[in-house]
Amino acid sequence: MSSQANAIKPSVSMSIIFHPMSLVLGLLLLFSLGCGEDIVIDGVSPSGSSAGASASGNPSTAKAGSPQTGDRMKAIMQALHNYHDTYSSFPPPYFKDDNGQPAHSWRVILLPFVGQKSLYQQYNFNQPWDSEQNQKVMKKIPDIYQTSGSQPYTTIQGIVGEGTIFDPTMEKVRFSDITDGTSNTSMLIERLNKPVLWTKPEDTSLEDWINGKSFENINAEGHAVALVDGSAFYFFSKYSRETREISALRDDGNMMLYK
Repeated sequence: MSSQANAIKPSVSMSIIFHPMSLVLGLLLLFSLGCGEDIVIDGVSPSGSSAGASASGNPSTAKAGSPQTGDRMKAIMQALHNYHDTYSSFPPPYFKDDNGQPAHSWRVILLPFVGQKSLYQQYNFNQPWDSEQNQKVMKKIPDIYQTSGSQPYTTIQGIVGEGTIFDPTMEKVRFSDITDGTSNTSMLIERLNKPVLWTKPEDTSLEDWINGKSFENINAEGHAVALVDGSAFYFFSKYSRETREISALRDDGNMMLYK
């Protein structure tokens, strides 16, 4: 792992300190939940996971804008706030390898903050995300990421790109960097048309978000989006390219608009 990754990697043994009220809110959200395409896990692929049914024929939880997905996204945002309380910044979209390429997802980095410290300790950051050991962790997808009918895929992704909260060009992104306001800046989206393995360092690029790629080939008028302030709402596919761009950028000087 690169020196940069070592510098930002949270220590497993580090004591994690939560603000009391943030911890209570986070636990309430988690309790309300009921506590990659290049890899196929136990014969399950993401194909069809956004069609509303799982491989076993059970209804998928990935219905566009469903209350279950909205609740999960709110709980994840609370965990991201708790991470910021502890490390004074949001997690990066991924840890980088020695070549500067995505190596480990923010969804894994966040595990101690979603009640999964034991699972976090089973993950080896010194091995590739798809190593034999880390695939064992992959198969244990936490409830909070379970939004796809085909496990261990998730439809919850970050918007990744320069100027976003998940900005790979920034060493750290803090609340103070969000000059447009937390209620005007999107961080997470529900991407039904392209679920990913939850441990894979893959999300939705800023370019794909602006160009409406997250709406392609889905039988829905839109999907859930979570703002940095912790709220989630239904983002309509009819919204303009300008609206999508403004919503994703943290400091472009524009407030959220809906047109």
